Amino acid sequence: FDRALTGRRSDLSLRQQSYGDLLIPEQMRLMEVKIADSMPMWLAEELAKLQVYKTSFSKYGKAYQMYVQKETLRLCLTPLPMP
Repeated sequence: FDRALTGRRSDLSLRQQSYGDLLIPEQMRLMEVKIADSMPMWLAEELAKLQVYKTSFSKYGKAYQMYVQKETLRLCLTPLPMP
């Protein structure tokens, strides 16, 4: 389970503590299940009971999406120079 997933575009040294923009809400957890072939029936049934369903999530994609949204908002709020 991953929690407190963060992303940042600067200070990329691995010596730094984990910090940056949260990619998922603080109370949310990301569970990654890797299965070579088909999922065992018992696991599928247990996940269905918990209403856990397959979805796609990319940490890099989410970080990029958030960056583009921030930049778009910044550009929209930047006043145009007067002629």
